[in-house]
Amino acid sequence: MSIMSITRADEIVTAWLQGAETAFGADNPAGPLYVGGAAGEAALTDGTEALLTGCSSCTGSLHSYCC
Repeated sequence: MSIMSITRADEIVTAWLQGAETAFGADNPAGPLYVGGAAGEAALTDGTEALLTGCSSCTGSLHSYCC
């Protein structure tokens, strides 16, 4: 088992806080939807939720509308 240095841990956390989805092979614990990367952009521009709910994505339910 390898031990991570404090410097490397600081670099990883800094990268995550700046919006990186991964840093040095470590995934951002906030997940891809909460960072500014490709997955976040795809989620913001995906129109399927509006098509399925007939409105917006606030409930995610097919049977209730939130607008």
